[in-house]
Amino acid sequence: MKKIMDNYINKPSINLFIAGVLFASFNISANDYYPANLLNIEGSTQQVTNEDLNVFRENNIAPGHYTVTLFVNNNRIETREFDFILMEDKNNNKILAPRLSAEEWYKAGIDLPYDVINKSKNNDFINLNEINNANGYLDLNRKQYVLTLPQLYVNEDRLKENEIKNWDSGIPALLVSYALSSFNSRSQGNTTDSYYGNIQTQINLGPWRFNNYSTWTKNENGDKKWNTLSNVISRAITRINSELMIGDLYSSSQLFDSVKFRGIKLVTDRLMTPTQNRTYAPSVSGIANTESIVTITQNGQVIYKRSVPAGPFNITDYYPMNSGGDLYVSVTEADGSEKSFIVPFSSIANLERKGELKYSFSTGKYDGNNSGDGAYIIQTEAFYGLTDYVTLYGGILVGEKYQSVGVGTGVNLGSYGAITTDLLYAKSSTNNGNDPLHGNAFKVNYSKNISITDTTLSLVGYRHFDVNFLNFTQAMEHKDRKYYPSNGLKNEYTLSIN
Repeated sequence: MKKIMDNYINKPSINLFIAGVLFASFNISANDYYPANLLNIEGSTQQVTNEDLNVFRENNIAPGHYTVTLFVNNNRIETREFDFILMEDKNNNKILAPRLSAEEWYKAGIDLPYDVINKSKNNDFINLNEINNANGYLDLNRKQYVLTLPQLYVNEDRLKENEIKNWDSGIPALLVSYALSSFNSRSQGNTTDSYYGNIQTQINLGPWRFNNYSTWTKNENGDKKWNTLSNVISRAITRINSELMIGDLYSSSQLFDSVKFRGIKLVTDRLMTPTQNRTYAPSVSGIANTESIVTITQNGQVIYKRSVPAGPFNITDYYPMNSGGDLYVSVTEADGSEKSFIVPFSSIANLERKGELKYSFSTGKYDGNNSGDGAYIIQTEAFYGLTDYVTLYGGILVGEKYQSVGVGTGVNLGSYGAITTDLLYAKSSTNNGNDPLHGNAFKVNYSKNISITDTTLSLVGYRHFDVNFLNFTQAMEHKDRKYYPSNGLKNEYTLSIN
């Protein structure tokens, strides 16, 4: 028996046959098979076939119509029903993606590469899987389709337009807040009580808002009094990123002294601009030799990081620290090499980003609790970011027998701080019938951040060149009596160290 087995094992042909069988057993593969009859529904005439289930080999969601919210690089675009189909990527994998045309992707804020557009059939739909580093996934639990792709293909301006389309005015609401205080006093056997209360009410209806602020007092003698301090109706005007207010208001105080009046006010509303654009900051520009990572550090903290394609870049969508401090920028190339540079940065009130415009317009009747009450006034101010480092601004204030004009400039001096200078001229004819008063005033505001000690230094010097310079409130106070220059404010200085 042993001899027979030896002869059998030693035959070369038999050995090759066994090896071939073993090799084949380790290389046999097959696609997944889904028993279609497991999904047959009792009583249904529709027969499910195995071909219907093949889509689940690479995706856990079947193609079809789904109502979801579309996000592009974490920016909400719109919520509606999309037709999702399987599209091949560069590795021939079928991935679920929305069926959208080039025009629809354009409206979503995406600038498509020409080669991707040319591959589309009759512009019926675009396969974003053709774009390098583009990734999208459908999340039915959250009802979202999230798409991420290189910043090169995303248009920031059109993304902002999509944000505006998603704004809403909120639900109708009534909000009430109040405070009530009581005071008890005892003296020589006598007891007196007094009370004070205030109530603030807001009514929201569509885009309109109504705000009331009233107080109530009851003194020791039992006299009661309601006093309405202000009534204001307001609404947002989204087309011009502004807010319209009507009622008891205060004018802007950035260039002129603030004035209380009853009338209309139209101002720029920074809440309608992206968060990173609400404060002043210079743009960060440079050149990347390859696809690179740009990192911005301020006061030892990383405040911005972003991938940029090869070529020139200009970054404005970052949010600096309000305390100031130079910006340290590093550009890390694809091969790991790094280059760095510094963007000088100091901030101060009245500075605006390059190309940004902010304005305020007020008109109505003066309400200052003096003899000038009822005088009609018009005040307007405008601030414009001329460059990354220079802001120009100016304004006018016109009232009954009073005219004033002001101009100013703000400059980011980088490592040396920031400074604003204002020049005001005023003419007042309210000097109780006497000769008109003409005067000029000059104001300097300087701010410097010292990063080593984390200290902010602010110096405000307000000098009146002429004793005949009057602001509007002073002019109204002397409407019915003579103004004596010796009583006027000559110089005022304020120093602040934090």
